[in-house]
Order: sequence, then structure tokens, then C-alpha cells
Amino acid sequence: MKKKPNFDKYNSLLGVDAVVEGNFSVKDSARIDGTIRGDVTAQGNLVLGPKGTINGNIKATDVEVGGKIVGNVTAGGRVFLTSTAHLTGDIVCKGIIIDENAVFQGKCDMGNGSSIATAPAASPEAPAGEQNQ
Repeated sequence: MKKKPNFDKYNSLLGVDAVVEGNFSVKDSARIDGTIRGDVTAQGNLVLGPKGTINGNIKATDVEVGGKIVGNVTAGGRVFLTSTAHLTGDIVCKGIIIDENAVFQGKCDMGNGSSIATAPAASPEAPAGEQNQ
């Protein structure tokens, strides 16, 4: 069994009071405790802290979610939804761990990702799966 990735090490930090309007990209791992309204790309791991919010799509190696996401998550490895996570959107990954009390509304593809990898981001007004109804 593979060990959990080390989410305690990151090169970039977005603090609790920080707000980013637009896409956010880092060349290594990052921790987000603030708000991002745009897509997030990390070439390493991504941690979304319990007070963090992302309204956009996410791409990273491994993703740990403790805050709120409205959008799709694509991970080359695994996705961890902690007990404080609230995710409205689809997930494409190789493995997933969902803690008790985490909220996940969407689809999860642990195969090749072709069925939902290109799905548009969920909007705040319409949760994933309800966009075109």
C-alpha cells in the first residue's frame, strides 16, 4: 500500500485573507488558505486548507481538500477529502480517500478520465451534473 503523500511541505502559500481573481499556477507544491476565483494548476501537490475556497478547476499531482471547491479536480495521483471538505464538481484521479463528514457532489473517474476530464467546471448556481438540465 502506498504511503500518503507529504502535504506538510509546500513552496507556495496563499494566506487566509488573500483573494486571487484569475488563474493561479505554481511550479511545485502549494497550500491555499485564501480564495481563488479561477483555475489552479500545481506541478506538485496541492493543499486546500479548511478556510480555503476555489471556484475553478484544479490540476495537481496529489490533492488534499479541507475547504470548499466548486469545479473539477484532476490529480495524477490521489485525492483526499478531509472531514471539512465540500466539493461540488467531478474528480479524475488514480485513487481517492473520503473522510467521514466530507461533502462530495459529482462524479469520480478512477480510470483513464476520458469521460469527465473535459467536463466544464460546475458553476456556483448549478452543481455538477445539473448544468444542462
